[in-house]
Amino acid sequence: MHIHAWMIVFVVAAPSLFGCDEGQTAAEADATRDTAQATDASLIEDTSVDSARPNDSAVPTDSVSATDIESPPADVAVLCQPNPCTTPPPSGCSVDRGAETTYAAVGDCTVVSGAEQCDYAPGPSTLCSGGPCLLGACFDLGGDRCAWPYTDRVSYISEIRFQGEPACCHDFDGDAQVDNHLGTYLAQIAPVIGDWDDYLANEISGNHNMNLLLDFMGLDEPLTDPINDPFVDVIGYEANFDGEVFVEPATGNAELMLKMLSFITEESFMPRDRAVARIDQGHITASDGRLAIVNFGFDDAKVELLIEDMHFEGDVSVGPNGRGLVLDGDGGRGARLWGRVARKSLLDWMNAEFHWGCCTVYAEEDHRYPLDPATATCNTAVTPCSEEAGLCAALTDPDTCESLMALLDLDIDSDGDGENDAMSVGLHFKATSARIGWIEGCGPAPTDPNFVPH
Repeated sequence: MHIHAWMIVFVVAAPSLFGCDEGQTAAEADATRDTAQATDASLIEDTSVDSARPNDSAVPTDSVSATDIESPPADVAVLCQPNPCTTPPPSGCSVDRGAETTYAAVGDCTVVSGAEQCDYAPGPSTLCSGGPCLLGACFDLGGDRCAWPYTDRVSYISEIRFQGEPACCHDFDGDAQVDNHLGTYLAQIAPVIGDWDDYLANEISGNHNMNLLLDFMGLDEPLTDPINDPFVDVIGYEANFDGEVFVEPATGNAELMLKMLSFITEESFMPRDRAVARIDQGHITASDGRLAIVNFGFDDAKVELLIEDMHFEGDVSVGPNGRGLVLDGDGGRGARLWGRVARKSLLDWMNAEFHWGCCTVYAEEDHRYPLDPATATCNTAVTPCSEEAGLCAALTDPDTCESLMALLDLDIDSDGDGENDAMSVGLHFKATSARIGWIEGCGPAPTDPNFVPH
């Protein structure tokens, strides 16, 4: 079946969370739209599908009154002969953006709800070299980071909230209840480590340490009002203010530098995360995504707090700068995003946060973390740091650490082995327009008179 899978990134060089140095940042320290709309009452998607049509043998005979039967759906022989499935979708990109994918020239025809439906099998794929697959085709940068094709259809993430009432955003297990176990966990441990949403608000709009951009590649120009586009490539970036002129990003007129942390490696130019989405009447939807909050562990090893199987949906419009996009929705609460976080990913990230926050309380050469991500147990050999507040003290106090681990409530079996290994997550976010002025390491800052925008 032809499915456009999408993935998206918010790549963050995460600063110390409630640790010993509040001013220190990690960088410095170094479906389609869901097939049913959420109900107003519960914000839960209706993923039910029509039952299959009866087979021909089940059609009543002439001896049954016509008033007692319903007309059968259109027959496959009528709608699918000759086969109408001869126009495959355009080429796409593999999930990891390492290859260009195609579809078979002729598809399989079936009848669904009285109409033909075409399913195309995957065709040959072409591995990309010199760059990722973007907009359905391999893009070769020729080894030049400055050739990265960012656009001016950019949004700045101005708000992220994990908690709130009613809960956001999706029913993962079909029990008619929204599932957000990570949001619940963060609320439970807030008295110990601090409020996560307050922390994010300060990092985004307080000290501007968390600058996240979304680049909407391939939008049909000129934009319609409301915006409509069946295929949009969304790439997320880590950004920074690196010029002499600072414009408050909340105004929608900020200009930022694209950081190389946005890519998995500088050699591959592979976006750390990516997305394929569509916009219908000003509403954007996407699915099967990926969101990574990046931290740094020992020896500056990159550690991701990774949201997998991630979806988001919200309302989009042109922002104050006339080019970038504004994202909102859900009655002003923001665009909705949901997915899952593996236990190991969460605990790896907490270990990395401890590494930066508790910078003076243990011997770094020992490379000792307070948590064992494989078993969700506490390492009592780590030096206590009771004089520290928040996460540092919590993870090095045996009783408190064990209490935090006991609260972990895994509700998703991500690999189908019968054991829950991940937590559901839902959040709201808002974004306004912004502009990418230049790429890290690519020439003068925008205040230089010789600077030429990309």
